[in-house]
Amino acid sequence: MHRDLGARSHQLVQRGFGVVIALQGDACALQGVGDGSQPLISRAYGAGDFGELRRTGARAYRAAFGITAVCIVALFLTRSVIGVLFGASAEANAGVTARLPLFLATLPLLAYTRVTIAYFYATEKTALSYVLVFSEPVLTFVVLLILPHLLKLTGVWLAIPAAQALTFCIAVPARRRTQRARELPA
Repeated sequence: MHRDLGARSHQLVQRGFGVVIALQGDACALQGVGDGSQPLISRAYGAGDFGELRRTGARAYRAAFGITAVCIVALFLTRSVIGVLFGASAEANAGVTARLPLFLATLPLLAYTRVTIAYFYATEKTALSYVLVFSEPVLTFVVLLILPHLLKLTGVWLAIPAAQALTFCIAVPARRRTQRARELPA
């Protein structure tokens, strides 16, 4: 019974979390910060206008963080009704209420990673973008092999946030390295 309740709660958090990812990443109403900024970054990069490249990248990161902040606040304030919106029992909804903050905590890291992926695509660093794109699912798999054995159901809950945090830890130095390399004289 406890495992089934945990699984239902986890599924509900994933549905709510999917709404945030759609707003940040792919399309939805905002057409995705990363997808929307990629052509602008690419144009500045192709023109060799590194000042505009820097400004466009900064705007993309600010937009992603702004959207993330709004989503975090909205989901946190409504966390006690998210399960109800998807037809969950009171018990499953209580699981969502208790554990949604674990997922919300890593949303700024996810926002940074998503914009960085778009930035790498736009600036012909596709290998780095692929590393980031595939890191999260691979790291999720690896973390799922480890954390549940150590932390039981809590380990399952922590797997996706942990994988996103680890992917962020790859994205930050990769982005800094490419910035430094561009700023060095040829």
